[in-house]
Amino acid sequence: MGGDFILNYRPFMPQNRLKVNHLHIHLRPRELFDKLYKKSQIFETNLFKDLTQEEIKEIKTKYFLK
Repeated sequence: MGGDFILNYRPFMPQNRLKVNHLHIHLRPRELFDKLYKKSQIFETNLFKDLTQEEIKEIKTKYFLK
């Protein structure tokens, strides 16, 4: 079992009678293929696919890597 660690901090929102500057943290226990995974994270698989040779070449060129 793992978990998601979520930080909520919004200094860009003005403090007023309803919003007080603060920081709060959520720790949600998670399991692979849980309800949240099935609804949303399953669509993130394309974010972690291998780079193509063309993409690797472009990155190396941009950052002067050998």
